[in-house]
Amino acid sequence: MKETKRCPACGEDKPRTEEFYYFRPGRTPTSPLVPYGRCKPCHRKATQDWRKENIVRARAWRREDMRNLRQQILEHYGKACVCCGIDEPAFLSIDHIHGGGSKHIKTMNTHGNYYRWLVKNNFPAGFQTLCHNCNQAKGYYGCCPHQLNASPEKLQALGMKPRDNFPVAINGKMKTCRVCHQAKPFEQFINFGAPGSKRNVCRECRAQATPSLVAVSLATEAEVKRLFAEIAKPHGAVEKMEKIVTSAVH
Repeated sequence: MKETKRCPACGEDKPRTEEFYYFRPGRTPTSPLVPYGRCKPCHRKATQDWRKENIVRARAWRREDMRNLRQQILEHYGKACVCCGIDEPAFLSIDHIHGGGSKHIKTMNTHGNYYRWLVKNNFPAGFQTLCHNCNQAKGYYGCCPHQLNASPEKLQALGMKPRDNFPVAINGKMKTCRVCHQAKPFEQFINFGAPGSKRNVCRECRAQATPSLVAVSLATEAEVKRLFAEIAKPHGAVEKMEKIVTSAVH
C-alpha cells in the first residue's frame, strides 16, 4: 500500500494518515480502515456545501443520527435513572460521575457532542444515567434529595456528597453556596456588583479561598470604607468606592 494518497479535489499528494484523511471501516469486520477519497479540508468543504444545498435532508439525517447515538448510549449505561429509577427516555441524560463535564466537553473534538465521543471511545467508565432533575440537583447542591438517607458507599458510587437538608426558600431570602453546598441566609453572600445581586459563594468560603478578601468580607462597614478610601484616594474615587462598599455590605 502506498504511503501517500492523492486527493482528487485539490490534486495534492498527502500522507495516508489520520492527520490528513478521515477513515471508514473496510468491507468486512476484519478489513483495515480505508481513507475517504478527499483529504480532510476538501472533505469538510464538500460536506458543508452539501448541507447548505440540502438543509432539510441534512437536519433530518442529523436528528436520526442523534437518536441512534442516544439509543446506543442508553443501552450501555442504562435505560433508567440510577438515582430515582425513572425510565422515560425523554427525561434521561448522561452524567459525569466525578464532575468536570463542562471542562471535558471543551476538550473534545466532536463539536461539543460528547455522545459521539462516548461511542467513539467504546463507552468508557466514569459515566452514568441520571434524569435531568437528579442531574441538576447533583450539580447545584452536590447531592440529590432522593439520596438524603443514602449510605456513604452509594453516595460515592453516584459521585454525590452527603447533605443533611436542602434549601427552603423563605420569601426568596435563602441561597445555596456553590462551594460548601449549604443553604444560608441571603445576607451571608457578599456583593461587589450591582445593588441586589449576590455572588454564588458565601462570605466564609470566599474568605477561605481568597485570603486577601478576608478583611473585606468579614470587616465592618466603617473598616471597609476606610480600606477602600485609602486605595481610591490617589485616583479621586473615594465617594464612588464608598457607594460600592455600602451596597456590598448591605
